[in-house]
Amino acid sequence: MRHADGHFRLAEVTVTNLLADLSVQGLVLNSRDISERKELEDQLVHEAFHDGLTKLANRALFKDRVELALRRRGDADIAVLFLDLDGFKEVNDSLGHAAGDQLLVQVADRLAAAVRPGDTVARFGGDEFAVLIDVVGDADDADELATRIIDALDRQFDIDNTEIHVQGSIGIALTGPDAADADQLMRNADLAMYRAKAAGEGTFARYDPTMHSGLVDRLQLAADLRRALDNTDELELHYQPTIELRSGTITGFEALVRWRHPVRGMISPADFIPLAESTGLIRPLGQWVLAEASRQCVEWGAYDPDRALTMAVNVSGRQFDQPDLPAIVAGVLADTGLPAERLCLEMTESVLMTDTEENLAVLLSLKEIGVKLAIDDFGTGYSSLAYLRRFPVDTLKIDRSFVERIGGATPDAALARTIVQLGQSLGMATVAEGIEQYAQFLALRRMGCDLAQGYYFSRPLPAEEAGALLRDPAALVA
Repeated sequence: MRHADGHFRLAEVTVTNLLADLSVQGLVLNSRDISERKELEDQLVHEAFHDGLTKLANRALFKDRVELALRRRGDADIAVLFLDLDGFKEVNDSLGHAAGDQLLVQVADRLAAAVRPGDTVARFGGDEFAVLIDVVGDADDADELATRIIDALDRQFDIDNTEIHVQGSIGIALTGPDAADADQLMRNADLAMYRAKAAGEGTFARYDPTMHSGLVDRLQLAADLRRALDNTDELELHYQPTIELRSGTITGFEALVRWRHPVRGMISPADFIPLAESTGLIRPLGQWVLAEASRQCVEWGAYDPDRALTMAVNVSGRQFDQPDLPAIVAGVLADTGLPAERLCLEMTESVLMTDTEENLAVLLSLKEIGVKLAIDDFGTGYSSLAYLRRFPVDTLKIDRSFVERIGGATPDAALARTIVQLGQSLGMATVAEGIEQYAQFLALRRMGCDLAQGYYFSRPLPAEEAGALLRDPAALVA
């Protein structure tokens, strides 16, 4: 209804039938101005379906738009893109949440500028965004949009006079037999996004059905691993001997966990160790390995009390997140009776480069206990002489990739020689991994490398066979 001031107002009208009333004999209309109430309702609806920070659509509105697009698409395809920012947590941690919010607003603006007018851009929360392409000609249209978005994010962001660089991982899903409704389509895009994130920052991946079957398989395997940790009969340790190159004698073993699944059989560590890392199961698994390996080392020590065998155990970066790791190690040593100097904890170089101060404190506490520390796969990460001088490391393990072609004057041979010399200059022992040929064994011994492991000497063995090797060292090739 037009108001006296010329503007239109919304009115609510109630009609009452008073035709039978002799005093009225008509229809009575009562009207009320509800413009303010309707504005409030519209505002509440908008807030319910939009992100308060970026003003983009939220998950509920996005899903509604996807369902609408599916109903009216006919023979045309639609596409959903899921975007997760790479490096957003570091921005929040270093510059604060206010800077993080500014970054999210700028990202939202760039996404809105990259899409077509009819497409929908949404923020699901945190640093997760989504895009609905209402109609796509083919999969290449979605790939082109993903490329435009990645290029748009690649330009620096200016936040409080600070240059910030972030990238995004994008998952793409299109309608098809395995995406008949909005939930399936959005789930497929989410799975593809995680595949893109695993491939590296600033990339996109398109969904394929194997991703879903892989997720189901992964969830089942994680449940099976939890069960195996409750009843460790399925878990076992294999032991690979460490050989002194000068004498050819066994100086110790490295403990390597194996999982004998009751249905799937022996599962490769390459399949279940990353799973344990991502689910947090690496902590109880690592503690079991540490205890079992220490117990076994004590048992072997009883055969020959004069031989001080060293037991090496791998320690994950996730285990270093535990401030009580030194207490756990000390408890295992006390329970098993293994002397601290006979336990060697192996870590990757990434442990030294992440949360340096916290990890340094943990390493110093472990050294106070008396255990030895080794850097595994040295040369493949962020090797730095400065870090080596700072951290209390006893041993460098030369990665097998530098040993494979060590017979000639190759870059790998030169690097292996440099690592040996570096270890000598810092007073650290060096261990060559992956020796498979006599020429490699001979070359490393001439370089002055102290210790070695590899199939040339022995593969990892079950405890019984490793114990037999101890009693009959002549079985070693060397």
